[in-house]
Amino acid sequence: MKELCKKNYHKVRLLYSRDESEFPLIKAVIELKQDGYIYADSEKDPSSCLAITKFGFGYTFGDTNNKDFNASIANLIFKESPLRVTYFLWYKPPKVWREKLDKLPVALIKKRERIRYRFAFDRFKEIAAKGNLSSQFKLRRVEKNMIEKIETFGIDFPVRFWRSIDDFLTNGFGFCMFNGEDIVSICYTACLVDGIAEVDIATLDAYRGLGLGKILAYSLTEYCLKNHITPTWDCFTYNEPSRKIAENIGFIEKERYSFYSFKRPCYDDMQTLSNIVRR
Repeated sequence: MKELCKKNYHKVRLLYSRDESEFPLIKAVIELKQDGYIYADSEKDPSSCLAITKFGFGYTFGDTNNKDFNASIANLIFKESPLRVTYFLWYKPPKVWREKLDKLPVALIKKRERIRYRFAFDRFKEIAAKGNLSSQFKLRRVEKNMIEKIETFGIDFPVRFWRSIDDFLTNGFGFCMFNGEDIVSICYTACLVDGIAEVDIATLDAYRGLGLGKILAYSLTEYCLKNHITPTWDCFTYNEPSRKIAENIGFIEKERYSFYSFKRPCYDDMQTLSNIVRR
């Protein structure tokens, strides 16, 4: 396994484009729009790859049955290693890995299911409606002087995904809802790559169920379309509010996929982990 230099990231573009799934956060790393790491079986001619965002979202593509590479992945993500993330979130692990991960104790590995939506413009025109906003709330586009207020959401905004606040303000965008001087809901781009925006949304508990998320998501989607950007949506299957918002503004379910996450390095069950590492 080799960690690719950024100047060689272009060598995995074609390999990634052949994959059936699309994860904009991963593509943003490949395209050097956001920071992360790419590991491959060969620096010269990669055929098996693992791309990881700086926050810890990871995805394998190419030849996912490569035994040597899979053994290296196990050493990288489970054991003490140069990988500079403390929590690993694995998008859609291939079958060979799901079978291994499912044998691990539930206390060690969290397994969930997510839905990736695609945006349907005709459906947006047909059913979307912004909704009525109570006079106590004000919708505004995110500006630099609002960042400190947004940080109270505990979502590491916006540096979880972007290189800096200025990077987000220059290359991304978002909208937020004010109640007086407080921001109570936000919808923003987690990444923007090749004309595709990954949408993220959050509302404080006390303000959920008021329709604020839908109004924000509609506003952000409307802004995307005016600027020739295609929005995408991804959420857990159990997140009914997020699913309802997405489906109410024109998103259609594209696929469901397994999503695993765990702290690293982890040594809770060395024998089991040794069996995973073993080829």
